[in-house]
Amino acid sequence: MIQITTSKATLLIVDLPEGAYDLEVKQMGEFFDKHYILTYKTPIRWDTFQKRNYDWDTRSESKIELIGKTFQLTEEQCAQIVNSFIEIEYPDYGSPFGIVNYPDGDTAKESFHSLLEANKVYKENPYGSKEPDLSDYDIRNASQDYVSSLGVEISLNKDQWQESQSRTMPNSVILKKI
Repeated sequence: MIQITTSKATLLIVDLPEGAYDLEVKQMGEFFDKHYILTYKTPIRWDTFQKRNYDWDTRSESKIELIGKTFQLTEEQCAQIVNSFIEIEYPDYGSPFGIVNYPDGDTAKESFHSLLEANKVYKENPYGSKEPDLSDYDIRNASQDYVSSLGVEISLNKDQWQESQSRTMPNSVILKKI
């Protein structure tokens, strides 16, 4: 789970197994022991399903609302999440200047995707789908120094890849604290 805060909302991004459906947020407990769980179903076979819980152990006075699947939000849903300066201008969270008026009209959506990118939340790993290793390189006629330096580079690339992979959430949903 990853938490992102804007001036409009505090978001929780939770990755679910592929094929999860019938999502619902439920409040459990009362008063001091109040917490929320996200329930969902996953297919086991073509004719059955299994009900599962994702308990992110949030003990909060806030209510939790399910917004939708992270990479399928509408323009209106995104507008409720991202900051806006005026009705048609939303920030580019990755830009040093901050304001961008996107030409295609999906301004809040583009701003939301820049918010995810700025917080290093990915649909696909930006470093590729395969973890880098020495077998990716042709080192048959290479010098020992080259192979050693390549090993250091691969180690650094592997660390970057693993960090990005831990933040790659293709089946995630957005929850909002109210």
